Amino acid sequence: QSLAKCHDSLGFDLTIKKKEEVRNYVIEMCLEICDSRSWKYQLARGQSFYINLETVEIACGLDALAEGIRIVLEQERDLLPDNDAKLFKMKMQAINALYFLEWSQGQVPDGVVVGKGGLGYGGTEVFEQRLDVTGHAISALVKLRNLFVLLP
Repeated sequence: QSLAKCHDSLGFDLTIKKKEEVRNYVIEMCLEICDSRSWKYQLARGQSFYINLETVEIACGLDALAEGIRIVLEQERDLLPDNDAKLFKMKMQAINALYFLEWSQGQVPDGVVVGKGGLGYGGTEVFEQRLDVTGHAISALVKLRNLFVLLP
């Protein structure tokens, strides 16, 4: 988020080169999220195939992807090579993450008082409501909604 805000704050005067460097770095980081083991292999169709994939990792990554999608959408097509492919990859992973967050809310067993419906799922033992995770999830949802990105 801080790098995306840095990107936004850089003006169009002598800092164009710096803005391009920050933009490219943010996009590169987002693509690395998409290609990371947990996102590429353990998060598919909105469910985790790895028992300890945590909502904190997905919610924070989704927030970053929302910023990356925004930055890609703001760029003119000729300034960013493979713009459509990068955007498609980020959007697909964002949709998977949204499904995962929805799925994770139902993973807390009946009878557990703390964490029911929360976004603190962490596999077999961790059931808690984490406000930081909830904040990242809400932030991502608002950003994606404002970008008119298709939400499931």
